[in-house]
Amino acid sequence: MIKRIIGAAILLGTVNMAQAGVFIGTSYGWTSSDIENAKIDDKVPNLDYEDAIKGEQTLGVRVGGDFDFMRVYVSYDRASSDYHGKNTQDSILLSVDYLYPVEKNTRIFAGLSAGATRLDNESATYRGYTYESYSKSYGGQFGMIYDFEGWQLEGGYRILKHSSYERSGDDRDMGASDYFPSLNKSDQFYMALNYRF
Repeated sequence: MIKRIIGAAILLGTVNMAQAGVFIGTSYGWTSSDIENAKIDDKVPNLDYEDAIKGEQTLGVRVGGDFDFMRVYVSYDRASSDYHGKNTQDSILLSVDYLYPVEKNTRIFAGLSAGATRLDNESATYRGYTYESYSKSYGGQFGMIYDFEGWQLEGGYRILKHSSYERSGDDRDMGASDYFPSLNKSDQFYMALNYRF
């Protein structure tokens, strides 16, 4: 269903690109992620990583087309922390938002996103291993945009569900690569500043 909606939005965007206002922007926010606990072996849970990404600062960039009543854009976001080693969460998403004007320069939006997320931990100095997981990501967002003199000030909230499809790691002590953490869900509050051409 999400693929069909995004596909239709891309087709519509391509047909009407001449009427669109292309925009680029940067974002700043906070991300909290639900990380499934790792296990030291098949019986002993390892609770070190469930709080690895909790309220962490998140930086992002985006580019897309604004059609006044809708927009289509690609975004990249990175959250990081130093919780039991260096943790990073990178997401690349394709998003489609429906835009509804509420005042002359103000619009609210709601939309859908889909893409991929990478979760990486470099903790060789802590427990002697590293891991990374890749996941398909999908979800939605809503918020508000204020337009002024070619610029857009945006505030929003996004929630993503992650479906892991690949894990890899290097364990020097326990051979526990089958038990590395995986990402389940992420919440993000953000502010963005976009420039519309």
